[in-house]
Amino acid sequence: EKFTFIDISEKSAQHSYDIITKMCEDGTLGAMQPDEIVPLVMDEEKEWADKFPDQCFDLIVSNMTMHWVNDIEGTFKRFHDSLEPDGAFLAASVGGESF
Repeated sequence: EKFTFIDISEKSAQHSYDIITKMCEDGTLGAMQPDEIVPLVMDEEKEWADKFPDQCFDLIVSNMTMHWVNDIEGTFKRFHDSLEPDGAFLAASVGGESF
């Protein structure tokens, strides 16, 4: 399994990579341990369609990023297109007034 994660900040992406790598090394992730960890620094709203083909993910998790997106419908469509047929999208965001 491949675990790809995205952050717009290079520093945050590196920090997350370090944490995930340590969790893999000490066995914290158990059976959920990925074979490959792929950190990407990019703007998901602007670069997603160029980077990811259709049906390439089984799961997309967005944690506290959607309130920064200007083209929410277009971004959701690009996420949907890149999900496998049985794929899932999970998101956490701040309150409803942020959209």
